[in-house]
Amino acid sequence: MNRTHVLDNRLEERARTLEVLRKKMADIAPEAARGWEGVAPGEVVELMPELADLLPCGGLPRGMVSSLGESPLLAVRLIAYCSSRGGHVAIVGWPELSCAAMMEAGADLSKIVSVPSPEGDIFHIGALLAEGMDVVICRENPTAAGETLSPSRARSVQAKLRLTRAVLLSVGMRFPSTGLELSAQVCAFHGIGEGEGRVRGVDLEVSIRVRGRPAMTRLLRLGACGELDRKAPSASDGADALPLRSPTVVRA
Repeated sequence: MNRTHVLDNRLEERARTLEVLRKKMADIAPEAARGWEGVAPGEVVELMPELADLLPCGGLPRGMVSSLGESPLLAVRLIAYCSSRGGHVAIVGWPELSCAAMMEAGADLSKIVSVPSPEGDIFHIGALLAEGMDVVICRENPTAAGETLSPSRARSVQAKLRLTRAVLLSVGMRFPSTGLELSAQVCAFHGIGEGEGRVRGVDLEVSIRVRGRPAMTRLLRLGACGELDRKAPSASDGADALPLRSPTVVRA
C-alpha cells in the first residue's frame, strides 16, 4: 500500500508539472504577438506600401526568422523593393529564381548575392551572410517542403541572427517559433484573349499571418497593367540610364 501511495503521489506531481508547462507554452504566442507593437520603425525592413499596412510594425522585424511561401513572384518583388532602396539581399539555394525577372521588377542586381547551389547547411550559410545583409532568403530542398526544423538547429540559427540586423526568410522549411508567414498564389492573368494575346500582368493574392492574429490578404496586380510594374533601365532610356550589373554569385 505504501509503495502504491508513493507512486500515486509522483504521478499527480508529474501531471501538475505538465499542466504548468502547457500553460506557459500557451502564453508564448500572445506575448510574442504583443511584442511586435514595440518594434521601432528603424528595426524593420520595409515592405511595399501595398503590404506594409498589414503588419503591426509596417515591415519585417530585423533579427528574426519569418516564413516565405514557395512563390517566386512574391520573392522577386520583395528582393526588388529592398535592393532598389539600397538594401542588400542574399539568396541561398534558389537557382530557379530569375535574375531577369528581378531586373524587370526594378532590382539593383549589384546589391544581391546569390548562392544557387550551396553545399552544407543552408541556414548556417544564411546566418553567416546575415552579418552584411538586410534580407537573407534560404530555400530548403523542395523534397523537404513542409518539414519543421529541429529545435536545436533552429535555436542555433536564431541566436546568430539576433546578433545581426538582417531578416531571414525561410522557404520550404518551417521554424518552430516563426511569428510571421507570407505566402502568395496567382489568381488571375491579364492580356490573354480567346486564342490570342500574351500575358501582360497577373493578379497575386498575398496572405500574411502574424502569430496570434487572423490571416490577412491583399490583392496585388503585377505587370504592364499593374501599379507595381517596373521597367529596368536600358540604353534607350537616355544618357543617364544606369548600367546593368549581374548579381554576385557565390559557389559554396
